[in-house]
Amino acid sequence: MARWEAPITQLFINNGTRRLGEDLLLNSQWAFKYKSHQDHAGTLRNHTYRRIRVGKIAPNSYQQPHGGYFLSIELRYHPLIPNRTCHVNREANEGDCPIFENVSFEDIRVTGAKRAGDIAGFKGDLLEGLSFKNVSFETPPAGGWNCGFVDLHTFSAVNVTPPMTCSTTAAASSRSVRYDDY
Repeated sequence: MARWEAPITQLFINNGTRRLGEDLLLNSQWAFKYKSHQDHAGTLRNHTYRRIRVGKIAPNSYQQPHGGYFLSIELRYHPLIPNRTCHVNREANEGDCPIFENVSFEDIRVTGAKRAGDIAGFKGDLLEGLSFKNVSFETPPAGGWNCGFVDLHTFSAVNVTPPMTCSTTAAASSRSVRYDDY
C-alpha cells in the first residue's frame, strides 16, 4: 500500500488486467483508504481509480481486527477536536479541514470483503464529487456501505452492488465508534 501526504491532486490509477491482492490469500485489511488527521488538513482532488480487480479483503488479529473493508474514507481520523465543524475555502484551497473533491471509482470488481466501506466527510465540509460506477463484489460483504457527510448534489452511484446511499449528515455506522463520537 502506498502512503502519500496531501495535497494530492490529479491522481489517475488505471490498473487494467492486473489485480490488487489475491483471491485465495488475505493480503490486506482494506483495498483503498483515505485518512486525514484533523491537525494536518490537506487537499485531495481529482482522483480516479479505474479498471481495478481487488482480491479477498479481511481483518486480521494483529493489525486491523475491525478491518476487512474495500473502501474507507476517514477524514475524521485521529479525533483531536470533539464535535468539530469545518471552515473551508475551496477556491483559495485552504481551511482547517481536508478538502476532498472529485474522487471516482470505476469498473472495480472485488473478490470479497467483510464490509463494503465506511465513508465520512465533516459537518461543514462535505465530500464533493464522490462517484462510483460499476463497482461490484463477487461474494457480497456481510456489511454494506456506511456513508455520511457527502454532498448529494455531486454524488453518484451507478451500478454499485451492494447498493449505496449516502447522506449529508453522519451515517449510522456498523463500527463500534460512531462518526459523531469524534
